[in-house]
Amino acid sequence: MNRTFTKLLVLALLFITTLNACSKSNEVLTVTRDNLVGTYTIISITASAPNTPTQDVTKNTLAPCQLDDQIILRSNYTAIKVDAGMKCTTDDGFTDTWDLNGNIITVAGDDFTITSLTRSTLVLQQVTNVSGFVVTSTFTYRKN
Repeated sequence: MNRTFTKLLVLALLFITTLNACSKSNEVLTVTRDNLVGTYTIISITASAPNTPTQDVTKNTLAPCQLDDQIILRSNYTAIKVDAGMKCTTDDGFTDTWDLNGNIITVAGDDFTITSLTRSTLVLQQVTNVSGFVVTSTFTYRKN
């Protein structure tokens, strides 16, 4: 009987630990430099325009060799794109700067609105004008 109780106690502790681990990765973070510093990999890119449904344009926008590339945001405001994993025929990596002003992040001169930041994901939005149409693009990254 003592062994059964010990097994149940261990299982209960493992279950609680697993739940806590999952909830921490989805914990919403305040947008700060320290919370943004890290390595990111693209999950998806969606685009929408007025009177059109949102579309996943990840595979239309990125070559297969770019899907595993990494963006590294360093605490000294250096941004590095690394051609990781499957190598592209031409290295599209770069080193540039990034900056933060409220919930606007500027990477390599392009502004994005941070719409969500958790321990595991970063969601950015950018509104552009394409041939007279306002297009809203949403970039979802996994924090490695």
